[in-house]
Amino acid sequence: MSCSRRSAIGATATLIFTAALSQQIGVAAAEEPSSEEAVVPVRFFPGKGEKAGLVIFFDGDGQALHDTDGGDGEGVRGGLSGSGSVAGPSTAYGYDVISIRAPGEEGSWRNSGQGGVDYVKTVVHDVAAEHGSNTKCLWFAGYASGSDFITQTVFPAFAEDLEGGGLIVFAGGDSPSETLVFSERIKSSLSLNWITGRYSAGGGSGDLDRARRGIKYYKEAGFKNVWKEISHDNHVSVIRVFGHYVNRRLLAYAGKR
Repeated sequence: MSCSRRSAIGATATLIFTAALSQQIGVAAAEEPSSEEAVVPVRFFPGKGEKAGLVIFFDGDGQALHDTDGGDGEGVRGGLSGSGSVAGPSTAYGYDVISIRAPGEEGSWRNSGQGGVDYVKTVVHDVAAEHGSNTKCLWFAGYASGSDFITQTVFPAFAEDLEGGGLIVFAGGDSPSETLVFSERIKSSLSLNWITGRYSAGGGSGDLDRARRGIKYYKEAGFKNVWKEISHDNHVSVIRVFGHYVNRRLLAYAGKR
């Protein structure tokens, strides 16, 4: 799978997360990471075959998926690297995958602003230099506050430099706080995708509300390829369908090109 038109398809937060994962998804919860595991800044999963592009994953508050689901173990169902994960279909289609841990002690992309964007740009540059990743085709994938960081901050910062790709966000994806101007080229070529469960943590609708605001914003900005699905999930159980939807949206995008 490739984004080219000429190429063929080429420590509290963690405990809460793992307990909920065990109860609501029905899989064994990952163990709390050691301090050494918890500070891995970037996890890399190489794509197979021709370099189609780069998928960049941004975790939610606490960075539990990044810390516990990116090592040498089997991982959790769905999530970052386990069975049915973000990395599974992405690497199969030739995309390198990285998960970038939110810098700082808070373990969150919230309010990271331009400093967060600059950090991501540095990581992407370094990954491309070391692994030869194709950075003209970027997919931004995220969960919860990581999704909000994508739609509000990092996607707008990268969008005009892209030749293909887009975003696939779960359990969030809020609107930017200001009116942004995008070129007609990217509004017609990039693919924007929201997947959110009907219920947030505690049974509320916060995830869905944020996703709806983000979808409305980008549609009104003129993006042509905006897709959404409201799944029968909550804030935690949506993790198990990451790979299912990443696979669907990458295939749909390739088919349109």
